Amino acid sequence: SDDPCEKMGGINAMDSLIDFECEETSTLITRFANYLRLVLPCNDVGTMIMASKVLGHLAQSGGTLTADFVEFEMKRALEGLNTSKRSEHQKLASLLVCKELATNAPTLFFMHVPSYLKSIWVGIRDQKQIIREAAIESLRACMTIIAERDFVVRKKWFTAVYEEAEKSFHTNSIEGVHGSLLVMGELLSLPNIAPDIPASATLSAMWET
Repeated sequence: SDDPCEKMGGINAMDSLIDFECEETSTLITRFANYLRLVLPCNDVGTMIMASKVLGHLAQSGGTLTADFVEFEMKRALEGLNTSKRSEHQKLASLLVCKELATNAPTLFFMHVPSYLKSIWVGIRDQKQIIREAAIESLRACMTIIAERDFVVRKKWFTAVYEEAEKSFHTNSIEGVHGSLLVMGELLSLPNIAPDIPASATLSAMWET
């Protein structure tokens, strides 16, 4: 259906059935995933948000298909960010999916942190504010996972994020500076950031712009 309300109704129905155990559970999960991919992306933001959350619920449901499912969806989402012909809706859908997979399947998502952190800057520096904010929400979910790792891992990835964000402070891009300010805010809000990245260095980068 082209009616957003009907689409949301169908998505909500799928969400209610995910945890219902039956002999055809694996078949249903595969079918639901295929249906959700039809609206990720689409022209209605509300529909995409709901669909991404249900996709995250599928990833959280467990089972033998979960690893392959997350692998496929992450690859698809990152391709949506990296392709040269990406649309606004495609970028938004990719960012929403990454956020939900990080939230609902953190262990599996962690395997994709290197490629994710290379791709996320497309969204963080986007001209559209809605895209930048979606990218930051996605990055927040990723950094929450990193924050739970040991010091060496935290320092490696938080430093990488900080250094990439700092680059935008030396450009004339308003969108890039805004995105980097949002990133710095996220870094400073993390409980384990103090020993990983000196706050003085972060603040200096901001004041020098």
